[in-house]
Amino acid sequence: MNNKTIAILLWLLLISNFVISQNNIHGRIINAKEQTPVENVNVYIPELRRSTTSNDKGEFSFNNLPSTTLYIQFTSVGYKSEVKLITPEN
Repeated sequence: MNNKTIAILLWLLLISNFVISQNNIHGRIINAKEQTPVENVNVYIPELRRSTTSNDKGEFSFNNLPSTTLYIQFTSVGYKSEVKLITPEN
């Protein structure tokens, strides 16, 4: 998998699979080229020092988050790391 694919993958994740509500974030990470889930992606919120890993369906979630803008880092072996800014909906 090349760096371009992970960028497309994360863009699709942000525009189609993120749901921010009631101070929770849920997402699904998919391989943009093959449209298959990507498991074992480390998902980290540095401001809160909280992390999780995507499951075999590419899903991850964080619960009980503060209502503030947060950076989320995505890292996985064989992929370029990405950092995205997430802003809660009002």
